Amino acid sequence: MMAGLSACLAGVKVALSNAAMNSCRANYLLRIFPGFLLLTLLLSGCHTPPAATASRSSAPGIDVYLIPLDDFSFEYTDFLARSLSKETGLRIKPCLQMGATGLVPFPGTSQYSAAAIMNMAAPVTANLPYRRADTAYIVLTSRDINMDSRALHFVFTIHNSGMRIAVVSAARLFLSQAGGVADRETVNRRIIKMVKRSIGDVYYGYQRATDIHDLMYSPIMSLEDVDKMGNVFLNRK
Repeated sequence: MMAGLSACLAGVKVALSNAAMNSCRANYLLRIFPGFLLLTLLLSGCHTPPAATASRSSAPGIDVYLIPLDDFSFEYTDFLARSLSKETGLRIKPCLQMGATGLVPFPGTSQYSAAAIMNMAAPVTANLPYRRADTAYIVLTSRDINMDSRALHFVFTIHNSGMRIAVVSAARLFLSQAGGVADRETVNRRIIKMVKRSIGDVYYGYQRATDIHDLMYSPIMSLEDVDKMGNVFLNRK
């Protein structure tokens, strides 16, 4: 296991030294090395401290499903689900990778419609076992995403409260604030933050906050905001 991980890490290092630094770097790494997310988590020794959250539902079934798109590691999704279940006390489960047939980027770009991904996920969520009316679904992708209006350059995540679906993109979370590639601990911390924040959106239904130390802080306009933002839901029970 470790030999395979070491070989993958060596390949990542070669890619980092040879590939040009640009906004597609994270997407490139994830497509070439599908185990890179799992690798960063296992080798970093990164652990997120428990956060204060509301209690889970007493009804049987799954609280939150994590749904990896076809470009996102199932192994990492499973590890993430287990870690966040232990941390939050919620019943969080992964499912196998979701297909993306027909998903195309905006014309002339490498960005994808977050709304289109949510619409593709909707019939999938309806078929998942042990779901409840209040089950939430978080789709994970390495694709760079945006709103259909493209009013912003990009978004890290987007959600639809009515559908109880959120989409989290890891594409830009791999980048450093200087434009290179962030270290493993930073990448892990960012992904955990954004997935937990999406749980706040589509499971708990929390409102946005103006305190940067709150995980529900908004607006998030840059990686600097993601890094400054806290990892706990403040003043919520």
